[in-house]
Amino acid sequence: MKNLRRLFLSFLILSFCIFNFLQAQDQQGFINLDCGLEANESPYTEPTTKLTFTSDSDFIKTGKSGRIQNVPGLDYIRPYTVLRYFPDGVRNCYTLSVVQDTNYLIVAMFTYGNYDNLDTPPKFDLYLGPNIWTTVDLQRKVNGTREELIHISRSTSLQVCLVKTGTTTPVISALELRPLRNDIYIPQSGSLKNRFRVYLTDSRDIVRLFLSFLILSFCIFNFLQAQDQQGFINLDCGLEANESPYTEPTTKLTFTSDSDFIKTGKSGRIQNVPGLDYIRPYTVLRYFPDGVRNCYTLSVVQDTNYLIVAMFTYGNYDNLDTPPKFDLYLGPNIWTTVDLQRKVNGTREELIHISRSTSLQVCLVKTGTTTPVISALELRPLRNDIYIPQSGSLKNRFRVYLTDSRDIVRYPLDVHDRLWSPFFMSEWKLLRTSLSINTSDDDYDIPEDVLVTAATPANVSLPLTISWNVETPSDLFYAYLHGAEIQSLRDNDTREFNITAGPNVSYGPVSPEELLVNTLYNTSPVKCDGGACHLQLIRTLNSTLPPLLNAIEAFVVVEFPQSETNTDDVVAIKSIETSYGLSRISWQGDPCVPQQFLWDGLTCEYTNITTPPRILSLDLSSSEITGIIVPEIQNLTQLKKLDLSNNNLTGGVPEFLAKMKSLLVINLSGNNLSGSVPQALLDKVKKGLMLKSSLTLNKLVYNNSIQGNPNLCSSSSCNKKKNRTMLPVIASLASLGIIISVTTLLFVCMKRGTSIGKGFSPSQPSIETKKRRYTYTEVLAMTNNLERVLGKGGFGMVYHGYINGNEEVAVKLLSLSSAQGYKEFKTEVELLLRVYHTNLVSLVGYCDEKDHLALIYQYMANGDLKQHLSGSSTMSWVDRLNIAIDAALEIITNKPVIDQTRQKPHIAEWVKFMLTRGDINNVMDPKLKGVYDSGSAWKALELAMTCVFPSSLERPNMSHVVHELKECLISENKRTRDINATSSLDINLSFGSDVNPKAR
Repeated sequence: MKNLRRLFLSFLILSFCIFNFLQAQDQQGFINLDCGLEANESPYTEPTTKLTFTSDSDFIKTGKSGRIQNVPGLDYIRPYTVLRYFPDGVRNCYTLSVVQDTNYLIVAMFTYGNYDNLDTPPKFDLYLGPNIWTTVDLQRKVNGTREELIHISRSTSLQVCLVKTGTTTPVISALELRPLRNDIYIPQSGSLKNRFRVYLTDSRDIVRLFLSFLILSFCIFNFLQAQDQQGFINLDCGLEANESPYTEPTTKLTFTSDSDFIKTGKSGRIQNVPGLDYIRPYTVLRYFPDGVRNCYTLSVVQDTNYLIVAMFTYGNYDNLDTPPKFDLYLGPNIWTTVDLQRKVNGTREELIHISRSTSLQVCLVKTGTTTPVISALELRPLRNDIYIPQSGSLKNRFRVYLTDSRDIVRYPLDVHDRLWSPFFMSEWKLLRTSLSINTSDDDYDIPEDVLVTAATPANVSLPLTISWNVETPSDLFYAYLHGAEIQSLRDNDTREFNITAGPNVSYGPVSPEELLVNTLYNTSPVKCDGGACHLQLIRTLNSTLPPLLNAIEAFVVVEFPQSETNTDDVVAIKSIETSYGLSRISWQGDPCVPQQFLWDGLTCEYTNITTPPRILSLDLSSSEITGIIVPEIQNLTQLKKLDLSNNNLTGGVPEFLAKMKSLLVINLSGNNLSGSVPQALLDKVKKGLMLKSSLTLNKLVYNNSIQGNPNLCSSSSCNKKKNRTMLPVIASLASLGIIISVTTLLFVCMKRGTSIGKGFSPSQPSIETKKRRYTYTEVLAMTNNLERVLGKGGFGMVYHGYINGNEEVAVKLLSLSSAQGYKEFKTEVELLLRVYHTNLVSLVGYCDEKDHLALIYQYMANGDLKQHLSGSSTMSWVDRLNIAIDAALEIITNKPVIDQTRQKPHIAEWVKFMLTRGDINNVMDPKLKGVYDSGSAWKALELAMTCVFPSSLERPNMSHVVHELKECLISENKRTRDINATSSLDINLSFGSDVNPKAR
């Protein structure tokens, strides 16, 4: 206010400027728009001013043309006789091309003239870009009004917007721009709105170069601080996008809808509460019936000090009379608990926090059965050298100014929009001044309205004491005391006092300076004993006057120890999310932390709480994604596993996958990829990369992860396809070779026919692949002549063995007495050669030599699934679901497939019988002891039953099975998260009526 007064006074004593007519008359750089003028009537020269006006049709896309009625006694020049009105939309904008960093005089002319025969003059707001310029009130200025602004352009375009604020329709008659010299009309900050421009004469002529109209002296229109709300973010949560933006009339703050800052939630409106009059942003809200964590993402400037404000009202918007209680997080760390069951009229949460990155996430986390809500979310940048704790961030405990007034002081009086509540005690004496307070030397920009009153003890011999309760014994506090001497002191008067906060904290002596504000604060946090803090201002022996205080703020330290996920990983995963159009409710907030909110499909590496987590695996299988394998994946530089299976991806396999040094497993099966696998990727397979594919090359099997991509091939198989078109002579030679081969084969078969006996029929077609084939001699060598027997099954005996010297294997030899024949053996080999899965034993090789048939598997040193299910330890339902997603087995019941002692011997028939009786408890493995989500269990059982339908048409495909099992897993994970959440520490440090400081 002091600066405004000084600038106002300085403008009153300015001499009037000498105008350069030559520059004006050539209209160099002038823009003169006759708003509403038809294009075919443009341009024209206005005869009085000689200015050339053009239609505005090329500068705005909306609005309609109108013409004012004749007004007796008023003779408007031509540009003001037509107008453009805007019956549609809330904000309608002109876009003008300008020269960046140029000083401009911007003129907007408004007349109503009852153009619509409704006798309803409008009132609306005028914006310059995103900032409010002024309010146009044609209800008060019935003959029209002219708005002038001198402003330096920030870019090469300028937008002038008319914003509807009520039921009337905005109008505009003319819009004009004139470039000025860059060394004139330059304020210390902001822009200049014309108050009046006159020349002292008894003439009645208007001298128009920059055209004066009505008004009184220049006033400051501060675009860089208060009025333009530079850097402010004001979100009206739940506001419909078509009602945005608007200017809140009390604070003059411009609020916008939150719809662009969050993907979830629904809009609600509070009911009227007798005795309470909420400002507009707090009358609507956004509530979150779905998901556990719902997050706002705000763009900020890294390493900047911000005041973050979140406002919560319930107002029985849902007619349930059930106020919610939930947690509020800043990024991955808890900020506070919002308890609207205790603070029924609403609560305001404030935090001063230095941003760690270019984005800030504010998350509402459901902790019980009630639904989180939020009314408004606001950010204000602060100076980086104020409100700085030794560590952590500052949560507002209270902010008061000592007065008997009932007015709350905030923006625009406080340029940072801090909310100052009035506070006064009966044992105090009130001081007040009408003089101006000097705030120029104070870095905290304390509003002068806060400083013109102060309190002293009514009993001059007593200290001035302010007390407040402590929420938890470990709370650490900072207090900021703002004081200025506002009493006229006599020559022999002295005001001097010490400040104490407990037995170990003291400062002084302090003597406030006359009409000059000074801010005092503790540089180290203070811990209060006995459940309360007591701040005392104690008069010294040399003082003739009692202590004095104007205003005080108190903050509690909030530590945010958990590091956010690595910034590069966050940018990469969000780019992947955008590229594929993913819409997963869990994909909000930080991807990796806190761990109970880990995004579905991710696993992360956690070193310690201060080291940013890294994303290690990405599973987007069965996610219905389309398009190519996006290059943003390569920016996940620590990725070890990538699963894109069972989608509809097209294009080729990108070579960048081979350049990802940490990548160990890639699954691309079940897509529509085409072309050849890059040779660099095939080379990495030879070095240990697991590229799951059905392609066979150099005895390496890229099993099932590229299966289902019919147009995808390895480099060698692609070459074979290219060579299919051959010259006729080559085809003839090939045909001849085939005839000779077939004849030879028949001859050999006839020779062997008499010696086959009971052995396996050689007439069966041979196994397609010749890869990983061992001779019977090699089988005997690897098993040390069948020395160690592991077991026996329907196939035959199983032996222990070694290959490559140290790799353990299990060798199954087909017995001549086995019920299985060569056909079954061939089918099993070809199936296992194609299948790879982490939860299925892999086929190492086979033997197909006359009467000797063998299958060679990985050796399971830790036993198979059956042994784990029936062992002493219990496999949890989550673990079983994870295995089922990967390779569904009899893991639900832990019962054998055939049991003759059951009423229904076959497990499928028995489960069906039990389910028809509604008996799920006896179906589930009793070792689980009921520790599972019943909905998840029912879904898994019903899914299992559909998989054993006799008809293949009734059975689900594997993509559907995997999807349903993932849904089961999500339900079970949610159950465990809810259990963990309900046991979390319940704290509330919010600002309400009960935390006002007390005097004693």
